[in-house]
Amino acid sequence: MNILFDFQHPVDVNFFKNTINTLKNDNHNIFLAFRPRGSLERILRYELPGFPVFSFGKHGKNIVSKLCFNLLREKELLKFYKDNKIELTCGFGPLTTISSKVFGIPSLAFEDDYEYKINFYYAKLFATRHIMPKIFPANGKNVHFFNGFKELAYLHPNYYKPDPGALEEYGLAPDEYVFVREVANISLNYQNKKNNIFELIEMIKSLGLKTVLSLEDKSLKNKLEKDCIILKEPVKDINSILAFAKMAITSGDTMAREASLLGTYTIYTGNREMLIHEDFYKIGIMFNEISREEIIGRVKSVLEDKNDKQAMKDKIDSMIINKWDDMTKVILKHINDFTGNKK
Repeated sequence: MNILFDFQHPVDVNFFKNTINTLKNDNHNIFLAFRPRGSLERILRYELPGFPVFSFGKHGKNIVSKLCFNLLREKELLKFYKDNKIELTCGFGPLTTISSKVFGIPSLAFEDDYEYKINFYYAKLFATRHIMPKIFPANGKNVHFFNGFKELAYLHPNYYKPDPGALEEYGLAPDEYVFVREVANISLNYQNKKNNIFELIEMIKSLGLKTVLSLEDKSLKNKLEKDCIILKEPVKDINSILAFAKMAITSGDTMAREASLLGTYTIYTGNREMLIHEDFYKIGIMFNEISREEIIGRVKSVLEDKNDKQAMKDKIDSMIINKWDDMTKVILKHINDFTGNKK
């Protein structure tokens, strides 16, 4: 079967990578489409070498431009479907669903951001299957559920094991540092961000911990490198660095989930109430904190119990094995419903 995968963000590459390699081994023809943005093309070509890669559309800076550019992109895709005899499209989000419906082929739209209503209802209206976490209060003939998190497509123990060797480049040891991810204020989802990165680093230093910083806004590098360890981008194995951190602090919701699934206490500072995080809040591994005082209090409470992180990691590992889905298996199940492969 001729299958097109559409990529909007770097994490989409991680989400579909294991699936795509499995489908290649099953002799399907795979096409990779992306919307130009940042380092996405470089990551796509590096992580999935040997697959044909095609660029469509461009990234908008506000809601109106995003909608307009998305519709123009869908129009571009129609010709591509015809020329390449595409039979199925698959993406994280809705951005091939209109063109697929017009062309008369099925589309799979995976979802984990219930609060981003434009994309959610876009997929709900046009996708053949709208596939989302079971916790979402959605219904409809095209709605399908999974139990867990998209990040388990690549962080499930079937595919990934943290490597302590990843710390050597930076002279780190497990549990002696706090990981901080600073996210540049360029996305609609981060417009209400309140945290100041300089205050955050000062607070961590006062508690006797090292700060390991993954910095998106490169203009801050010279101002921060004296007070923290700045990771060299692209980071070879950022998930191992997350896994061995004493705690992670991030305004990025994907990275907050990654850290939590790796068994690291996480403070999410993105200032968004997200339904997908409810399991983590109930377990007690993720905390939604905004103010400097809240963050200080949370870090101190974790440091008081030296053995607590291992106990929490064991709890998360048990949930991964016994409750939450291996997302690569979920993706393949939905695709194989259309390919006829009943593996």
